[in-house]
Amino acid sequence: MTDPRTPAEYLPDDLVQCVTCAVEYDARDLPPLCPICADERQYLPPDGVQRWMRPAEFTGRIDLVEREPDLFGLVVRADDGQDVGIDQQAKIVRTAHGTVMVDVPAAITAEAVSALRELGPMRAIVPSHPHMFGPASAWSRALGDVDVWVAAADEGRLGRRPDALRLWEGRVTLVPGVTAWQPGGHFPGSAVVHWPGADGRGVLLAGDTIAVNPDRRTVAFMRSYPNRIPLSAAVVERIAADVGTVEFDRLYSNFEPRIAAGAREAVASSARRHAAWVRGVHDGFTGGSSSTPAAPERIGPATPLRIVHLVADLAAAETFWVGGVGLDVRYRKAARPSVHGAGGADRTDGEPALLMVGPAGATWHLELVEAGHPPDGARPGGTDDGSVVLYLGADPDPRWLARIEAHGGRRVDAHVDYWRRWGVTVEAPSGHRLVLSTRRWDA
Repeated sequence: MTDPRTPAEYLPDDLVQCVTCAVEYDARDLPPLCPICADERQYLPPDGVQRWMRPAEFTGRIDLVEREPDLFGLVVRADDGQDVGIDQQAKIVRTAHGTVMVDVPAAITAEAVSALRELGPMRAIVPSHPHMFGPASAWSRALGDVDVWVAAADEGRLGRRPDALRLWEGRVTLVPGVTAWQPGGHFPGSAVVHWPGADGRGVLLAGDTIAVNPDRRTVAFMRSYPNRIPLSAAVVERIAADVGTVEFDRLYSNFEPRIAAGAREAVASSARRHAAWVRGVHDGFTGGSSSTPAAPERIGPATPLRIVHLVADLAAAETFWVGGVGLDVRYRKAARPSVHGAGGADRTDGEPALLMVGPAGATWHLELVEAGHPPDGARPGGTDDGSVVLYLGADPDPRWLARIEAHGGRRVDAHVDYWRRWGVTVEAPSGHRLVLSTRRWDA
């Protein structure tokens, strides 16, 4: 920036913030309570007293911390007794075309403004959702009237409209290589930002759309994180499918924890786990009367189902079902040879190697059994009348099909006209068939 502004220019007297959430408001038209905090997704102070402050009153500091090459966090460190905001950590992406701020710090200081200027020209400020609006208009003015991208669906949550406000929907390119879109969930316009990263493996900046859990291996999807209000299974599955259309290895949410590797699969498996729990799949593990249910008179939607495939090559089967189709490994057991004592005494029958695969949290799985020890009368390989059918409700993604074929799958003609019309049939190396149906199954 060639004409830096002073704090007096970007911190006008009519700019105030809610102390609890740090969202900015116009001092000339203050509501009795901060609408952001009064909403069920946030919270008012325990004493119920609404407190406001002017950004210029902040006396702490903001540290610019490198999280990985070309990605920085803005960490607000308030003085004792001067907490502001919810400890959110804005992220700064640096590219050859300028920088992008994803989410807004709870405060602003002249030193932090100078530090960002040194990274290069700021091209966009993107609050992922209303909790992250912060003093966005101040940051915009301080950095040269930078566009503040606010989801059109959440426009009504603005306490103060930045001069450089840009309402958006759909998918937008903020600078070349940095893309934002709105999977929704936490708020109707909840957004994520995708950046290839310095290594090209992909980074997803997810705000509160997807939150990193304390274990730093899994994620959560919530309507309210502080008040523990979950999203439905259908919404979580939609979000996971949405972000799964791009490649990313790391994931950052609003705060300091991140998933440092394998983030795309972590999102997918966490979504399956969430969906299973909120649908009641695991109610039997929760104690009370549900832990000792009466014997069912018929199978139900939560009845565990195992489909056994006898395979000649277990490694090839794993490559197809795990590497290609994308199922999770649920259990693995190595083969155990038969042992015969002298004269036939102390006989121990051998056991085949096996692998159980299926979506994490689901009530069904495939058991892939090495065919060296098939049950009596059984044979390895598929049959003309047996297939595993996945009801997708849409054409399978060509990239998914290509991955399946790259991992040993082979597209074949279906055995019956119905599946020729309503799906794509793929044969596994074992001869078993997988139908990717374009129909829905809502029974």
